Amino acid sequence: MSDHLVGLAEPVGQRIDHHKASMMLFDTPGIEAWVTENNPKYVNYIIKQLKAFKFGIITNGPGIVRDISFYNKEFIEAYPDIIAEKKSGSPDKDKSLADSKALIPV
Repeated sequence: MSDHLVGLAEPVGQRIDHHKASMMLFDTPGIEAWVTENNPKYVNYIIKQLKAFKFGIITNGPGIVRDISFYNKEFIEAYPDIIAEKKSGSPDKDKSLADSKALIPV
C-alpha cells in the first residue's frame, strides 16, 4: 500500500517543488516503546527490545516517504555488517556510523 501511495503522491511533490522533490533524505529513527510498569526488570526488557523498533526511512524534499525498511531479524540477517558493535563513547559518532552502514542496503 505504501508503494502505491508513493506513486500517487510523487507527481504532487513534483508540482509543488521539482528541485526539492528530486532530493533524497535518509534517517534512522526509532519508535519509543510505551512503558506500562514501574519495574526495573520490565524497563530493562523494553530497552533491550528498542533495537527491534528502529527503521530506515527515505523521503524526498517535500517529505513524501519513498521507502521504509524495518531493522527486524530478517533485515539484520540479510545485512549483518550494518550493526556497529563497538561503542566509541560518543553517541553522535555511533549513530553516524550506524546510519552510514544502514544507508546502502536501505
